[in-house]
Amino acid sequence: MLGDKFYALKQCVLTIWLGLSFFFAIAQEDSIKWVETYPDTWSMRTYGIVKAQGLSLINPQGERLDYLPDNIFGIGLGVSYDFINIDLGLTVGGPQSITTRFDFQGNLFFGKSTFDLYLQLYRGFRVVNPENVEPPEQQERRDIQTAAIGVNYIYVFNGDKLSARAVFTGDYRQERSIGSWMVGGFTSFFLMRADSSIVPTGDNRFDEEAQLKEITLNSTGVTAGYSYNHVFPSKFNIFVSVLPGIGINSGNTTSEDIFSPQFAEVYRLQGTLAIGYGNEKFYTALSSATDFYWISLGENRFIYSLIKIKGLIGYRFRRKGN
Repeated sequence: MLGDKFYALKQCVLTIWLGLSFFFAIAQEDSIKWVETYPDTWSMRTYGIVKAQGLSLINPQGERLDYLPDNIFGIGLGVSYDFINIDLGLTVGGPQSITTRFDFQGNLFFGKSTFDLYLQLYRGFRVVNPENVEPPEQQERRDIQTAAIGVNYIYVFNGDKLSARAVFTGDYRQERSIGSWMVGGFTSFFLMRADSSIVPTGDNRFDEEAQLKEITLNSTGVTAGYSYNHVFPSKFNIFVSVLPGIGINSGNTTSEDIFSPQFAEVYRLQGTLAIGYGNEKFYTALSSATDFYWISLGENRFIYSLIKIKGLIGYRFRRKGN
């Protein structure tokens, strides 16, 4: 099974993540002029999260076939102190779930640089738009399994003044409005396998090239975009970030019994929208981040996406005299 092959890789990623988080967090400094970092202050938060991997096929007429896994909801607790910033959560799933998963998505903030890392292993998907899928048994695809691993690098030109930690974690607070241009790069690997075509039997909207049983994508590219965090006098803030990219993809696709080597361009779009509030004790934030990768399959498009929506409420335990 695909998940078994990546067991050692999962353990390695978690170990490296803990070590890098410690190292990079020590090295990071935010300007007090622009960001309140609350040194020597413990904070705790509770959060709810939606985190998933999506699969989509789109034909030339714009008609879609979309898959999502079960168990996309989670809850958890987090704690922060100085360079320590840890979230621990549990997936909320029902007994009828068809999905098994390991989904790691994280960020490292190092000065003006940000690293996004992810490792996703999924087995079992459901059709999101089932009106063209008959019989209903075809709406559950326990045989579809995926593996995705990638690293994205972003250089924020005003990264010493625009705090990503203030946006996503909330324990820091952006004091003044500011925007910044960004440049970066990405590299990723994606694999999807199924016992038969992911297009259900009887769905005639897609041609032969879209009848995917397996797809392997190795992608490398560059990105450039802009982000802005507007701070209101009421201590609310709104953050918007758009980061498009383009790269080269190599790999292959198998559509039923047709094996096709792939070497073409890959397009990427990463977008983030967040709203938050923070005073000296309480803070809250709601953020939505999506990351889309898509390639052409003849006249069709195949898209895989990373989805993350997170809401949190936190409290700072300030020492007397601070």
